[in-house]
Amino acid sequence: MKTKEPKALNFGIVYGATASIIGFIFTLMLLYANMLYEQSIGKTLVGIFILVGIVALAIYNFRKQNNGFLTIKQGIVVGIFVSLFAGILTILLTYVLTTFIVPDFWETSTAYNKIAMQTKYPQMTAEQINDTVAMQSKMYWITYPIILLFNLFLGFITALITALILKRTEEIN
Repeated sequence: MKTKEPKALNFGIVYGATASIIGFIFTLMLLYANMLYEQSIGKTLVGIFILVGIVALAIYNFRKQNNGFLTIKQGIVVGIFVSLFAGILTILLTYVLTTFIVPDFWETSTAYNKIAMQTKYPQMTAEQINDTVAMQSKMYWITYPIILLFNLFLGFITALITALILKRTEEIN
């Protein structure tokens, strides 16, 4: 008797929401530790590890619920759904953060960027820094599509690698 294959979409919703919520909790921790605006590779890596770990876990659990079988296509579909839903929910949570929780987020971020530029590029004049920061502040809207594209790219790469590692198909005799 053949069992019903689990739905990749359901895994996408559940694990995508999980990744977003964990990422948002991490962001709130940074906010309350006064580290939200600091640029660091550590913060970026934590965000990447959250998504990579959740995508890999979703694919592993999909295989488990599929009687131990997984095709590369199934793994990629699960990974894409997880990263898509994580990206969409992260965009919504980022909007809530920057609009309601920290309404002056973009202004404060601009001020931090200005200080970082003065430190990193001391040869730049104040006018050059102000012009650069002004141009950057007009482009904050691009943050939202970049979140989605980055999630999809990272989710696809993670899903492909994980599916190649966990691939196991039924042998038909």
